[in-house]
Amino acid sequence: KNSMKKDFWEPIIGFEKRYEISRSGQVKAFKFKNKYKQQIIKRTENTRGYLVVSLNDGKKTKQYYVHCLVANAFIPNPKNKPQINHINGVKTDNRISNLEWATSKEDKIHAVSYGLYNIGEHAWSSKLTEKQVLEIHNLVIRKQRPMYRDLAKKYGIKPWNINMIRLEKTWKHLWLKVKKCKHCGSKYIKD
Repeated sequence: KNSMKKDFWEPIIGFEKRYEISRSGQVKAFKFKNKYKQQIIKRTENTRGYLVVSLNDGKKTKQYYVHCLVANAFIPNPKNKPQINHINGVKTDNRISNLEWATSKEDKIHAVSYGLYNIGEHAWSSKLTEKQVLEIHNLVIRKQRPMYRDLAKKYGIKPWNINMIRLEKTWKHLWLKVKKCKHCGSKYIKD
């Protein structure tokens, strides 16, 4: 109860008469049955590690990300950026001092720098290693290629993926750390 008095509260947009959000990410509900009552409602952690809270508009209940509620209530967004970044990388730290509006690109760069987002062969969905990506790229570029579908079958990926590797549209981090051979055009990792 003391934390409710010390923190600064704002009505939650769309739920102005039912809920308020604090600068630290607490959510307060108002009850009006017989008498006016305030209560901090429980936040839960979802499967992605973010805190969510269930809000009811009088008709239906829906889950909302706590960091979104805090940012919408307290943090100006003059450039209309679509995402909210946790500055320290801790998804459950929803204090306004730890949140900032970001573009998708800014958010991804931040996540990679904090080790929150794995890229390349370390990504959970990756089927290839960096070495295999370079092998595929070099075979295709040097025209020593079997058909895309044969390469795709060999590496357990789709022909479309082979073309994206050829065009360097995927594995973008890899192309920044490779050199190109002046004689044959093959790419290899810089020493």
